[in-house]
Amino acid sequence: MIKCSDTAEDMREAVDAIQAIRRTGGARLALSPKCYNFALRSLSRFDMTECMGKVYSQLVQDGLLPDTVTYNTMIMAYCKEGSLAIAHRYFQLLRESGMELDTFTCNALVLGYCRTGDLRKACWLLLMMPLLGCKRNEYSYTIVIQGLCEARRVWEALVLLFMMQQDGCSPNLHTYTLLMKGLCKESRIVDARALLDEMPQRGVVPSVWTYNTMIDGYCKLGRTKDALGIKSLMEGNGCDPDDWTYNSLIHGLCDGKTNEAEELLDSAIARGFKPTVVTFTNMINGYCKAERIDDALRVKNIMMSSKCKLDLQAYGVLINVLIKKDRVKEAKETLNEILSYGLAPNVVIYTSIIDGYCKIGKVGAALEVFKLMEHEGCRPNVWTYSSLIYGLIQDQKLHKAMALITKMQEDGITPSVITYTTLIQGQCNRHDFDNAFRLFEMMEQNGLTPDEQAYNVLTDALCKSRRAEEAYSFLERKGVVLTKRRWSMRVVNQIRTHIVYYYMLYVNKKSCMRLCLYWIR
Repeated sequence: MIKCSDTAEDMREAVDAIQAIRRTGGARLALSPKCYNFALRSLSRFDMTECMGKVYSQLVQDGLLPDTVTYNTMIMAYCKEGSLAIAHRYFQLLRESGMELDTFTCNALVLGYCRTGDLRKACWLLLMMPLLGCKRNEYSYTIVIQGLCEARRVWEALVLLFMMQQDGCSPNLHTYTLLMKGLCKESRIVDARALLDEMPQRGVVPSVWTYNTMIDGYCKLGRTKDALGIKSLMEGNGCDPDDWTYNSLIHGLCDGKTNEAEELLDSAIARGFKPTVVTFTNMINGYCKAERIDDALRVKNIMMSSKCKLDLQAYGVLINVLIKKDRVKEAKETLNEILSYGLAPNVVIYTSIIDGYCKIGKVGAALEVFKLMEHEGCRPNVWTYSSLIYGLIQDQKLHKAMALITKMQEDGITPSVITYTTLIQGQCNRHDFDNAFRLFEMMEQNGLTPDEQAYNVLTDALCKSRRAEEAYSFLERKGVVLTKRRWSMRVVNQIRTHIVYYYMLYVNKKSCMRLCLYWIR
């Protein structure tokens, strides 16, 4: 029954059937230790640790003695599950039974500790293995080296590499590649390259994964020339580049070297490489960074003709650069394209288009996109509202901007300092200082701290309206002391100069002198 089990459910039914037979008079049906071990191994394939515990208990009740295979199976299963406390309990039972521990047992426990991030215990057990009568092998060291590299403890991993060699264990391909990956993550590309050069001397042949690790490391540091050198090296050693190789190189070259990326892509296609979504997305990103929008759109059209769809990230980059170049209509068409493919644009994409429309004065179109955004179930954020409020104020529609901030608060979104400052600017443009002061107070009541721009907008408008004295008294009332204790000297001097200038023009020189003497004091 157990042999015929192909699924976890089949295994559970098989175990339940055997137990049922035993309960109903089938006590004579006694399984041998070999049968029990086979059952435990089969259960472990489906991660059925609970059933394994029951089977182990039945084995003990039958008066049979678990052997090393039994304990190893139990330890491995619980380590894989992450139940290290239970795994360690079986490890202790194995030691107490007087049976010899083997390398497999210790390796299983070391792997379990590494997977749960307990590197202290993993290292301790690795060091203790000879004292426990277990010989360490390449796998023992590689497990811990991988754990240390993933924890960004590469120096300790390199120490283990030295220990490994002193212990008579030869590092294998996996060991070297893991170390190189860890070193690349820490930007220690020179050390990683030294390991690559050491591999042939140790009789280890680098794989495509090894070369790709180095290529990715060089590209992330912007050293694309060295990355291309690794590609030439791997080809010279008879190792053909794969999709990952080309995509990593193209991604690196697209950061300022789009012409070289084009050449590499053409060369790769000539050798049978089929561009993937990642390849096209990298090219679009590269063209967008170089502001070569037409080339980016050309690649997008090639993708569509080859039935390869862009992802949201690529669409977002494309829309962002179209907005920057004031090609908002094309950005909107791209948004419609996203929706036609059944993709769900995120808040960043919608906000980019709304902001673009607002900056070119097409607030009506921005509001249409805003309605579409809500209809599609995408919740606007504070930047969406701030962009719309800015557009409405520029379009002399302050009443709609004020209505929008009310809606914003009803939706549970707290306006930012920028939002309030934009509205204050709008009220100041209409010389409605009462509402401007009211908005300023509202900003503070909502727990926001006005920045220099907020103060500058209000004081500048007051001074231009020949109300410099009111601007100064406003700052005093707010407890804003124009010293570098709270403001930078640039801002202090800017506000002081502004108010003094208007005192001289519209008040009188005597008041101006008194004000200057006050500040000097």
